[in-house]
Amino acid sequence: MERIFPNLYRITDEPIARGRRYSYLLVREQGNLLLPSAQAGSSLRDHFDEIEGLGGVSAQFINHVHDVPKDGLHEAVCERFGAELHYHEIERKKVRTKTKCPAAEYGDEGLAVGSDFRAIYYPGCTLGHSVFHWRDRDEHFLFTSHVMNLAHGDWNISLKLSTMPHLRSQMLEIAKLPMDYALPTGARYGQEDYHRFNDYTRKTFATALRSTIRRAAKPKE
Repeated sequence: MERIFPNLYRITDEPIARGRRYSYLLVREQGNLLLPSAQAGSSLRDHFDEIEGLGGVSAQFINHVHDVPKDGLHEAVCERFGAELHYHEIERKKVRTKTKCPAAEYGDEGLAVGSDFRAIYYPGCTLGHSVFHWRDRDEHFLFTSHVMNLAHGDWNISLKLSTMPHLRSQMLEIAKLPMDYALPTGARYGQEDYHRFNDYTRKTFATALRSTIRRAAKPKE
């Protein structure tokens, strides 16, 4: 487990799909949050003592059902730290086939944890997909899963919005969020493991997201 920012730790699994997968621990006065990615079970267990030394885990969040391993990771986190698993309610049926961890679900409005962390409903890879936004001191982090990434100078953004166009204005608000870093759940070798926004990439991200939302919101013929 490596400390990549003052209050943000990353657990890396590799090699996976010619690259790495990342889980994150957000260290907060209001309670630490764990964002585990798929296939991270054994690696996370190896760091339970270290995580406990940093204050444990008050809640665990997944972007979507594909981040749930069947090896009992979430149950182990809950048993060790008392942390429920949080996800969008649309994912319930598929999540419960993989884990019986005590859960707390949220709806399309997302979920705020304190004044610094938000789970934002964003139907990207699945209809129950979410992204996460966190403010730590004066810096803002967007945890993008694998649905928003910068590659070769262009933003690749995926979104399933055609079946729920009423969410268009809610999705557009993401482009207005303050953000200093975009952190994915994985990166291929040769790609940056996280992106530090500058004025140019912040602008191109907002443009790409708005364009994706416009296309995705159109009903299928």
